[in-house]
Amino acid sequence: MKATHLARPLSFIVLALLTTFCTAAPPAQPTAGPADEVIEIRLMHQFTEGSQTQPILAEYTEKYMQAHPNVKVTWDWAGWEQFDQKMQARIEAGDPPDAVFNSSPLIAVYARQGLLQPIDSALKEQNYEGDAVWADTFLSGLLQQAFVQDASTGPGYYAVPVDMHISGLIYDKDMFARMNLQPPQTWADVVDLAEKFQAAGIIPFAQDGGYTPYNFRAFMYLAIRIGGETAFYDTCLHKDGFPWAGNPDWLKAAQEFQILTTKYFQPGFLGSQWPAAQTEWANGKMAMMIIPTWLPSEMLGTNVDAMKIGFVRFPAYPGGKGDQTATELKFNGFGVLKEARQPQATLDFLKYLSSRQFQEVHSAQGLVPSPIEGVALPAQLSDVTAMLADHPKMIPMMDGIEGDAPEWMANVAEPLIGELAAGTMAPEAFIAELQAQSDAFYAKP
Repeated sequence: MKATHLARPLSFIVLALLTTFCTAAPPAQPTAGPADEVIEIRLMHQFTEGSQTQPILAEYTEKYMQAHPNVKVTWDWAGWEQFDQKMQARIEAGDPPDAVFNSSPLIAVYARQGLLQPIDSALKEQNYEGDAVWADTFLSGLLQQAFVQDASTGPGYYAVPVDMHISGLIYDKDMFARMNLQPPQTWADVVDLAEKFQAAGIIPFAQDGGYTPYNFRAFMYLAIRIGGETAFYDTCLHKDGFPWAGNPDWLKAAQEFQILTTKYFQPGFLGSQWPAAQTEWANGKMAMMIIPTWLPSEMLGTNVDAMKIGFVRFPAYPGGKGDQTATELKFNGFGVLKEARQPQATLDFLKYLSSRQFQEVHSAQGLVPSPIEGVALPAQLSDVTAMLADHPKMIPMMDGIEGDAPEWMANVAEPLIGELAAGTMAPEAFIAELQAQSDAFYAKP
């Protein structure tokens, strides 16, 4: 397989999303091994048992083991809050999992830390169905986010995507229809809608601000629309010639963000712990959310299951310097640990999790967009097809900051953005402090 097969442009992802749902095929039959040779594959996941799509994964793991009687797959449903600590503790105790599940930005972090092994050779093999090269079964360009140029063991592919997500603005279609409203296309539309919802006694935006990356995302989208996605990335990474202070674009983004959070987010949103605000939105008490496509899967078993969900990309900011179509794209997937005891068997199982037969069920029942060519979007997210029809510019999650500057984002940007969001820090003071703290952070050896 040529390397170019692994590096196709992200803009072509829409071609694979304009598909129809098809019936799952029965599992492929494995080559039987010796009856007394049991291979144990141990996986660590950010889900807790019973949450989100975990039951689907558990069900299809059982199906896999029935079809592969010499393989035992065990899961550590670790939960996301303490995931990194638990993973590191297992590694230090000499009991590492064979593979770990996380988002593409954090997979890149693990590769840079030397925790993962490259899987380039496996991607050149046949897929689980045996009808295509494995790498070529993924949506065009998406797999490139698994390529880590500066990994500690060298450039390569370090993850198997099993789902993918796109960010935008989500809303309740029935609520909009009752009020004879249209989804926003520009930032002026957002403000107009927010005023109309407030006049009707409805909170315009729901936000679980206790999860601070969500606040960063809202600020980031305004910043990349106003000042540009490349300039924002370079400023966050403290590159020469890209300061926070003195740039009117970043000040304008801070001003617009503070208006949004202090006027149109629900009161006390910074103390709202996931999924409280999402639940309130699902119960019809708030109108919109700025969030990726993972919301329906996170809210399985609630009112969301029966809702008519609308989804549009983050609205344009007329006159802004950024690509006004720029939209976040990421995957969640599995990285195989360098210390894995069963790397080959693990990769065979990951082929199964990226097979059409599993992915069609995972997408339709779990409401999770698939990273695999030919697998339809979940019905609840059908609007994503129209959202991608004009081939928007696809950018990494958090504009790449989450993967390339995670400590700066967590320790400098997010706390300051929280103060800006609360209204306790003026936009001008925010920009000045962001510059000062960034200077100090990047000055550290």
